[in-house]
Amino acid sequence: MGLSMGDVKYAMDRPFYLNTANPASYASLNAATFSLGAMLNRTRTFNEDTSQDNDNGTLRYFGLGIPITKKIGISLGAKPYTSFGYGIQVESPNQAQGAMFSRYEGQGGMSILHAGMGYELFSDSASKLTIGSNLNYYFGNKEQITLNNLEQIPGALNAAFIEKSVTGDFAFDFGVLYAMHLSEMLNSKTNNTNTLTLGGTYSLGTHLKSRFESFAGAFYYNGIRGFVITDTLRYSQDTTGIYLPEKIGLGLNYEFFNRTSRSMLVVEANFEHYAWSKLTINESPTDLSNSNQFSLGLQFVPNADAKREFFQAMRYRVGGKYKSTRINLGGEPLTDISASIGFGIPLVKSKSIYPSSSTFDFGVTVGNRGTVKGGLIREQYTNIYLGLSLSPSYWDRWFKKRKIN
Repeated sequence: MGLSMGDVKYAMDRPFYLNTANPASYASLNAATFSLGAMLNRTRTFNEDTSQDNDNGTLRYFGLGIPITKKIGISLGAKPYTSFGYGIQVESPNQAQGAMFSRYEGQGGMSILHAGMGYELFSDSASKLTIGSNLNYYFGNKEQITLNNLEQIPGALNAAFIEKSVTGDFAFDFGVLYAMHLSEMLNSKTNNTNTLTLGGTYSLGTHLKSRFESFAGAFYYNGIRGFVITDTLRYSQDTTGIYLPEKIGLGLNYEFFNRTSRSMLVVEANFEHYAWSKLTINESPTDLSNSNQFSLGLQFVPNADAKREFFQAMRYRVGGKYKSTRINLGGEPLTDISASIGFGIPLVKSKSIYPSSSTFDFGVTVGNRGTVKGGLIREQYTNIYLGLSLSPSYWDRWFKKRKIN
């Protein structure tokens, strides 16, 4: 939902939408909700001389949210946190005795498993305050290989440099949501409902336990296994870990609902700050910049209760974002600017217990990242988002409360 609205999320508080970005929202769930999302991506990377296209797809998240009582909701889920993969071949023909061919390979990433709870501190006709927390488990591995082929240089040995890391540890994030029903607070007697929601999250800076391995040695190429190590010149291990810095997210959400036409308008603005300059890996600084993101999104529903009128029931979404990324070149952070559009289709025929609570979501984001100035690289990307949010239907007895006469 939020991805099609410029990636807004910190003040999103919906009864049938699982918002893991702010765990305080779990307290507002009205029914068990299962969410699943995937992304297809095409990126064109280019400089002043050449360009290259890359396509990939990934599972973005899956999760389950369950209301335990009227004041408590919980959530379980998983999502990827980082990922990378590359393979580059470089020829250095200016060697004194022959050419050297270098191969650079890398792959890996990190994922997050979370368990969270939200709690409603108080609620009345004019306002509501909820808080929440996620316990996150970060896990993953990384491998980077450099192979220098010196076979054309007499007497030289091929050199291999391999670095590996494995990470697994826990971290916490916290959230708060404060909703104000403006019509009630101002004693306004109209057919409209106006709700203003303030949201905030804080992720603690955390030391993640990691094991690092570094290897340097000689190798030869093998047609079956790729390459075979023949000698070890250096090998070391370290467990100093990774320091993952703190993150702050702030959001402001305004919802307008017309009781007569049943139309709904939602507007949200977000700010996100990530202190990447404090990131250390194996106690070494990474020379990154702090990143800041500004997002703005809008959703419009012509008739939230429509069942037969397909286009009246759809959720129409649009948004955009501006981000100064953590990559710093020449003292200036690279920027990421994008625009999004999408829609949500209520699964009316799913016969959900709550009308229009189950939806299929589709969105597209188009953006630019980086610059070609000074011989640098620029990326043009298109992301296609597919999502599914399901609440129990009339036939799902598992989530239905039983009554004893």
